[in-house]
Amino acid sequence: DALCRTATRMRRRHGRALELGSGVGNSTLRLLEQFGDQLTWSDKDPALVHRGRRRFGGRGIVLDFDRIHLLDAESHYDNIFATNALHCAADLPSTLVALREILAPRGQLVIAEGFPVLADGSPWALDIFFQAFEGWWDRTGFLTDAQWAALIVDAGFTRLDIHPIVEGALNVGAVYVCSVEPIREF
Repeated sequence: DALCRTATRMRRRHGRALELGSGVGNSTLRLLEQFGDQLTWSDKDPALVHRGRRRFGGRGIVLDFDRIHLLDAESHYDNIFATNALHCAADLPSTLVALREILAPRGQLVIAEGFPVLADGSPWALDIFFQAFEGWWDRTGFLTDAQWAALIVDAGFTRLDIHPIVEGALNVGAVYVCSVEPIREF
């Protein structure tokens, strides 16, 4: 929801869009409303892509974002979205660089991620559930704002806007809007 709310306020709400780690498609459905046939959604699990094609159609592809660098050189996107997915990258710094390289001029990478520990000091409520999934915590797990900011800047992004995700009284994560060229505030 937070990623989609941010997407609706973005300066660049049209053009080619790529969603990474679509999973069961919760964000995909909302992004399809906004981008229609300009959206390519992806997951590394072929079964999820197959199920997604039946559920909501569109352009679904099998894509492991650890192999983003293997995309066709002509694959440039105006918007790239990822919800609770990129922290699972085997090599997050390299993945972020590869994503920057496939952004069209003035394109935006929009990342929504939870925090490892909530503001009240309690762990994220679904830790135990998600530990059962390969690639969730065996990589980096959720990161803090400072860790994301450092990785994003190190990957060559020159603009970063951070939008907190607040549920009730708790700050449970953030949406990171990254670009290489300055963009207007939304």
